[in-house]
Amino acid sequence: MNDMNEIVIVKPDKCVGCNACLRACPAPEANVVQYMNDGKIVITVNPAKCISCGECLRVCNHGARDYVDDTEECMSKLRNEKLVIIATPAIKTAYPTQWKGILDFFVEKNCYVYDISYGTDICLWAYSRSVSREQRCLITEPCGAVVKYAESYQPKLLKNLAPVHSPVTCEAIYIKQYLNRTNKIAVLSPCIALKEEIEETGFIDYNVTFGKLMEYFDRNGIRIPTNSADDYDYNYTDVMGLGTDLFPEADQFAYKLAEYKKDMLIMQVQGVQNVYSALDSYANASDQKRPDVYDVYSCQFGCIAGPAIGKVQSPFDALGIKRTIRKKADAKPREANLRGGIQKLFKLFDDELQIVDFMRSYRTIPQSSMPNMNQLDEAFASMDKTKDADKHIDCGACGYKTCLDMAAAIYRGLNTAESCVYSTKSLLLKRNEELSQNNKKIDELADNCRSVSERLIQNIDDVNEKFHSVGSINEKAVQKTAAVRSLLINVCAFCKKNVSMDAKATEQLVNVINTTISALDGLDATVREVDGTTGEINNAVKRLSEIANGLTEEITGKK
Repeated sequence: MNDMNEIVIVKPDKCVGCNACLRACPAPEANVVQYMNDGKIVITVNPAKCISCGECLRVCNHGARDYVDDTEECMSKLRNEKLVIIATPAIKTAYPTQWKGILDFFVEKNCYVYDISYGTDICLWAYSRSVSREQRCLITEPCGAVVKYAESYQPKLLKNLAPVHSPVTCEAIYIKQYLNRTNKIAVLSPCIALKEEIEETGFIDYNVTFGKLMEYFDRNGIRIPTNSADDYDYNYTDVMGLGTDLFPEADQFAYKLAEYKKDMLIMQVQGVQNVYSALDSYANASDQKRPDVYDVYSCQFGCIAGPAIGKVQSPFDALGIKRTIRKKADAKPREANLRGGIQKLFKLFDDELQIVDFMRSYRTIPQSSMPNMNQLDEAFASMDKTKDADKHIDCGACGYKTCLDMAAAIYRGLNTAESCVYSTKSLLLKRNEELSQNNKKIDELADNCRSVSERLIQNIDDVNEKFHSVGSINEKAVQKTAAVRSLLINVCAFCKKNVSMDAKATEQLVNVINTTISALDGLDATVREVDGTTGEINNAVKRLSEIANGLTEEITGKK
């Protein structure tokens, strides 16, 4: 097994986080919602709090849940060891035409093969003596899942659990301590919770479930021959008990106990969806309201519908087979006087067995404390539930029966607020409102952008037009600057050539200077058309104009 307590396992690649397992599970802390690295939600199992009832295996439609048992380890031991095999009677209802072939396979491997009938009779004997000598208000203990539930979630029930080992463990104790067989013991069963009992009591070595055993046969090409469906006798090793054919049908344990003590008030409950809520009610009831014996089976119809039965079979088909077996058993001489047979057998047990060898005690698994109101309010707040009405929606979509249970799970780290439909819906509504407001802002920004863009387009057109104008002006300025430059060169050359000028020369010079001034004025006007760049040019034009005017005055003065 992967872990000492790991029985129910999860295949993360197949889990879709649908919460079906969580809704069906009677153990409030057995499942843990986890987010994988890729963001996928997977519902894992906490083995310390799982009671191994197998209900999640039944309801998972995606193949994400499975279980582990000891089949592989047990079969590997067959090569070198002689084992004791205890077969539970459910093998007859699960494989009515192959059960003999399965047992023959182990006989051929040199194993001892027993059924649990003698252990059942011992268990009934111990119950009858416990009820009469110690107490009433007992809860039967054939079911490992019920025991684990009491130990994990309802410790008040521990004082009412019958202090007697289950029939299969009573059989194992008898084989070890009274038949003195030291071989390792394997049980062929339809029950995955038997592994819990094995780990806690230590008398059995291997839980070999029918389902995994048949998979082993198929995988290794082992063909199991068929037998007649009408033949239910088998030559088991050593002694057989009186009740070999009456189990494991639900209510038969109570039925046989009532045959011995007719004054008992016996009540019976079965099925995962009924048993655990009934046990919660039982825990809070007074002894005056409790039956003498409360016969409890986690599986509906008892072990004939165990989760490791290994095949899809209607329980009504199994019940039909059990009725046939019972009729054949009733016709046998040894069953003709059932009550007398039990009385004689119980007297034999009184003489030969020590009842203390078949008694057991129970452990107390540490309980998780219930969060206080402040802690619950924090969990509710994470689900956006602040109003009292919101805290009692109890839709069950999260997998829990009430919103309070969900809040407690969030506090304990077993679940997250995102698993709450109300929280997710509330978050989506808020985000939708935020998106609506953001969309309005985006529309406004889009209008502004369109307006600005239109203005920018107009401005760009204006700028582009001005650039064309500036280009034209610059072209004119260059032409006029070149003309002014040419005139000034002529003035300079004329002045150098005619140091002493006559009236005609002076007049010519003045005309040239005036022309230059006119050209400079035109250049100045042209340059002023250039937006934002005319300052320095204007100053330069002014300086040129001042020089020209100064030169004119100087020439005119000399005239």
